Amino acid sequence: MNLVPITNRKEITKVFDSLRSCLIADSKAFSRKVKWHGDYLSLNLHWHEENGLWVGFGLEGHTRFWCSYGTMNPAENHSLDISCEINVQTEGISRTCGILLKDEGAGRYLAHSGEFGGARKAIEKAAFLDTYDGLTVQLQWPDGCAGKVAILGKLDDESFLANIASYIKAVDAFNAAEKGRTPNVKAHQSAKQKEAQDA
Repeated sequence: MNLVPITNRKEITKVFDSLRSCLIADSKAFSRKVKWHGDYLSLNLHWHEENGLWVGFGLEGHTRFWCSYGTMNPAENHSLDISCEINVQTEGISRTCGILLKDEGAGRYLAHSGEFGGARKAIEKAAFLDTYDGLTVQLQWPDGCAGKVAILGKLDDESFLANIASYIKAVDAFNAAEKGRTPNVKAHQSAKQKEAQDA
């Protein structure tokens, strides 16, 4: 698979609009307080019950599209934690956040650098991507550099949301292991999973 980073502002904006539509479709809307940098943000969230995943948009500036993800059920919690941000640069390249990619045809993809939170970002990125069992590729950047990224999926693909949910839950599990605790399994379960367990 030959994937190339999208760097043009106009094209990034167009693809991000498509990404937003994918992430909002068939979701249930909630307004919740979300913990962020020691404070709380009021966000409109989009909850995908089947995948146990919410997504929120906001804090958009001139340099990035801000997009946060979590796994706590907003129907059961009024204060939520962000599991991971997958922000996208509005122009150019960034090796520390979300990346929009394209293939030789009409395919558009979302990827993530594997870097998140904390002062030990470079170490965390290497350690996390080494344990992540999803699709990763060695991406060639336009400036000639190369680096490993996680491919979260192709926009509009049937498995796109499930792929993102799997990635976010892998981040949750990694962070929990780093802190010496187990992830909150209940927060990750969808209603169908709970019904299967109760049956």
